[in-house]
Amino acid sequence: MSSAPLGPVLGGLLLRGLLLGGLLLGGLVGFVLPAAAVQTDAYGIAPAPGSLQSGGDHLQAVTRPGAAVHDQLLVWNRTGAPLTLDLSVEPAHLAPGDVPALGGATAPTRWVHLDQPVVQLGPHADQIVSLTITVPRILPHLPAQAAVVATPETSTPGHVAVLIRLAVLISMDAAPSAPSRAPLGTVGWVGLAVLAAVALTVAAVRVTSRRGRSPNRSD
Repeated sequence: MSSAPLGPVLGGLLLRGLLLGGLLLGGLVGFVLPAAAVQTDAYGIAPAPGSLQSGGDHLQAVTRPGAAVHDQLLVWNRTGAPLTLDLSVEPAHLAPGDVPALGGATAPTRWVHLDQPVVQLGPHADQIVSLTITVPRILPHLPAQAAVVATPETSTPGHVAVLIRLAVLISMDAAPSAPSRAPLGTVGWVGLAVLAAVALTVAAVRVTSRRGRSPNRSD
């Protein structure tokens, strides 16, 4: 697949196609958001095969307020030397034409938790990375996007001289029947019942105390 031109959007980069090998940014760093599984000469990242929430070229999470959605990414090492990848969740959005781009609202990044933010890969090895997406209990404005960005550590000799970062887009949307807020649940109701009982007890003690302090009146 041939790559299409990239342009700056809100401090990020606009991806119009799959770019193998990445793009230099300021001569040092490249950002790539994949239109499919994307890789450099050193490593790659993509939605894990068979992922239930995968949109094919990105992760598509259908959410409910307060409920967790679990998904997986696949990262791999294309070199004959050990490789360490640092994974982070960064702002992203869909530009006009549903083109993925870095930059945007930061709130969705707080809804995505990576089980393993640092991945150590042996030569020509791959690994599954699990993640959990939990939107707030009061349903926010959706759809929303974030990106999982992979950055290779360059401290080990033998790595490529140019640092190229790759990313997978995560798109979050509400389920068609999702309520505007999460139900309180059994634990919540029990907590409220305990608080109500405590409040009634305190009120009864105060009333009894006031009666005990009332002066005796003689006829």
